[in-house]
Amino acid sequence: EYYTPTGKQDRSLYFLSKFTSEEDAVRYAVSDYPNALAASMALDSKVQTDAAKYSADYASVVAFSTRQAFASMEITLSGTGSGANLQDIKAFASMEITLSGTGSGANLQDIKVFTKDAAVDDKGSSREGVLSTVDSLYSIMPMLIYTNANLGNYALASLLEYAPVSGVTSYAVHDLGLRYPRVISHEQQSRSPLDATANMIIMTHAFMRYTGDAKLAAKHYYTLKRWADYLIDNAAFHQEQLTGDWFVTAPAANQTNLALKGLIALKSMVEIQKAVGMNNESSPYENAANSGLDQWIQLSSSGTKYTYQSSQQPQLLHGLYADKLLGLNFVPESVYAQQRTQWTAGMKPFGVPLTGEGTTTSTTWQYFTLAALTASDTSLLSNSSFTPIKNFVMRSQGDAKVIAPADVYDAVSGNAVEGYGLRGNVGGSYALLALR
Repeated sequence: EYYTPTGKQDRSLYFLSKFTSEEDAVRYAVSDYPNALAASMALDSKVQTDAAKYSADYASVVAFSTRQAFASMEITLSGTGSGANLQDIKAFASMEITLSGTGSGANLQDIKVFTKDAAVDDKGSSREGVLSTVDSLYSIMPMLIYTNANLGNYALASLLEYAPVSGVTSYAVHDLGLRYPRVISHEQQSRSPLDATANMIIMTHAFMRYTGDAKLAAKHYYTLKRWADYLIDNAAFHQEQLTGDWFVTAPAANQTNLALKGLIALKSMVEIQKAVGMNNESSPYENAANSGLDQWIQLSSSGTKYTYQSSQQPQLLHGLYADKLLGLNFVPESVYAQQRTQWTAGMKPFGVPLTGEGTTTSTTWQYFTLAALTASDTSLLSNSSFTPIKNFVMRSQGDAKVIAPADVYDAVSGNAVEGYGLRGNVGGSYALLALR
């Protein structure tokens, strides 16, 4: 079940548009096995060849992450029977592709991809999950850009369409709702307004850039504009709130990494406006981004403080990744140089902690940060950066208590944090490949 501005909509899996029954689909899969195997091997070979150019250890982690990330998505279509809409494709993370409708009725004009937060604890029990979280899709973004950026637009479509019916108009909500496969609103959908809004604008720009298709941005331009207006007032200076780093950080005001993402999103809005022919409206966003960055550099000491008010040094300024992915060249090189020093100084046996306050880290945010820091300087592209993360992944594989690969763990002990296994967020390991 999915809610659109016109009401509730039933959706079905994309493969049902091609077959009359699940049995037919199974028979086809068996008969087509040689072709499927050849295609799978070709993809594996390409991914491994590209990743190994950085490091064999990096290639190992990418291989380990790929299937889990894709399994988190669902491709869907709207409609049933002869009424299914084959142009309405939406992707839900981690991901299943669904249609409105089934069989000859599937609507191939309405494809949506949805992501499922299928995280499990150490006993294999599912956590209370939410559907199509913005931060999860943001984590998977590099993998989609590398493999098929169109899937990113299919995933964004549902989040952009949900905005008018979410009850929140000025900023983006965190997710579509509770409990896949139904979209059920809940009180915590507004828990990370700045992070969700920045992520949505950045992703809209990214998938537009890598598909060469601005139609989705044009269709939802005024939603994006409202969100960008929110960023003008809240990016550089914001009240206490959560971010996608909530697994390790408490709500805080004026967070350095969060503010940077908001400012980069404002620059992204300027590029979106150019693409959809609305650049006559871009000056407020350009001015807010530029003036905000000047303040950010001063107040955050070039990104070396967790918040403007603190003296604590963050280790992973992963917001920099969007600057490189989008080719903005917005953040000065001096900030990147500071972060390279912090990366080296912060390295622990199994990676770099997210903040200087604790030892918890994320495979995704480490790869986002490393990709950004090495885009124009390859000094960190060595085993000293890649091997610690690979050692955590290999350690998890050998741990009988670990039900599924996790993306959040302790950088000193190498122990996975309970409740973060089986998530599609591991697709963030593609961060370096997406910049190729």
